[in-house]
Amino acid sequence: MKWLKSKKLMLRRLYVILISIKKSALMTRSIQ
Repeated sequence: MKWLKSKKLMLRRLYVILISIKKSALMTRSIQ
């Protein structure tokens, strides 16, 4: 149960990182 919870947190963290990368990519694209 504890392992599952930590895995969920990891997945959520990865998701947030992916979103931030996409946002920064869009920002740089709009600047150019």
